[in-house]
Amino acid sequence: MDLLIVGNNEWVNQNLICSLLDMGCGEIKLGLHSNDKNKYSKFGSKIKMVEFDYKKPETFKSALQNVNKIFMSCDPADLHANETIQPFLQTIKHGGQSSQIQKLIYLSTLATEEGLPTIKCEEQISLLGMKYIILRPTCFLDNFATHMKESIKRGELYSSCGNGRTAWVASEDVSKCAAILLTNDEKFKLYQHKIVPMTNSKTLSLQDIIDIFNEQLHKKIHITEVTAKQFDDNMVKIGQPKDSSKFVTLVNVAIEKGHLDQVDVALEDIIGHKPLSADQYISSNLSIWK
Repeated sequence: MDLLIVGNNEWVNQNLICSLLDMGCGEIKLGLHSNDKNKYSKFGSKIKMVEFDYKKPETFKSALQNVNKIFMSCDPADLHANETIQPFLQTIKHGGQSSQIQKLIYLSTLATEEGLPTIKCEEQISLLGMKYIILRPTCFLDNFATHMKESIKRGELYSSCGNGRTAWVASEDVSKCAAILLTNDEKFKLYQHKIVPMTNSKTLSLQDIIDIFNEQLHKKIHITEVTAKQFDDNMVKIGQPKDSSKFVTLVNVAIEKGHLDQVDVALEDIIGHKPLSADQYISSNLSIWK
């Protein structure tokens, strides 16, 4: 039987596949848009790639064929994610697959601000009548290596999260956690039917993160504090899609309000070691920002 990975969180998917392969899991099926296949070409014949799109129900049958475990996520910027994933979940529930699916892990988010579909998505998963775990990661350190990379290199960053703090995590640790839960029955049973926060061992403000960059890059990165509306408008102005801009803005609101200022030991307990710290993540990826 195969383990199916669906959803377009590329950081997590890439790291999840690596972790699963390291653990000897060789029956991995990746459902993705046909134009995304090149992103996973390095895995070659080690994984099966099938066309999958939440908005194309005709792709569900082949993706679910011979599958007994599912890891699923949704585009973080999809502010209607609960509607997007509903047809797929209904296919699982009413299409005869629910009895063969032994494990389902859904990658959610720790941010549950009004305007985000977090809670609605999680409720849909819980009503499937299946064995599931919902992982709620806080903000990913990987953001600094992707859409925030040029701002770090330029030395100027706009922020609307004030002095708010969160326990930033690396996607590789969350992926490793998911891989363990998918392959280790005892670990899965411990967290079955639970919402599990994925955080680091201490919280940091954005300024704390920038201080680490300044020390390791030997430069001065300046943070300009703006309102949430100004932040959103600026992201749209520089070319970010509106939904993506709104998602990041809502997460910043959650950080500023202190809603993500929390620490949980679940990630460390599952992976068996302390998660990668911000210092470690930045030092091991310094070339990205030079």
